[in-house]
Amino acid sequence: MPVLMEHEYHERREAQERSQAEQATDEIARKLHNEMADHHASERARKAKLGLFQAQAKD
Repeated sequence: MPVLMEHEYHERREAQERSQAEQATDEIARKLHNEMADHHASERARKAKLGLFQAQAKD
């Protein structure tokens, strides 16, 4: 019986470690996604501003 309990303990421990690793991976992916969204937004703003300046220069 103790061998079975030890086996169950290790299975639970491995499941917990996998869960923690998945959470860490999800957090990294979320941060990267947000950084890229911010980058794209600032690029859109920069291009819009550049377009405005180019339109004013033509006038």
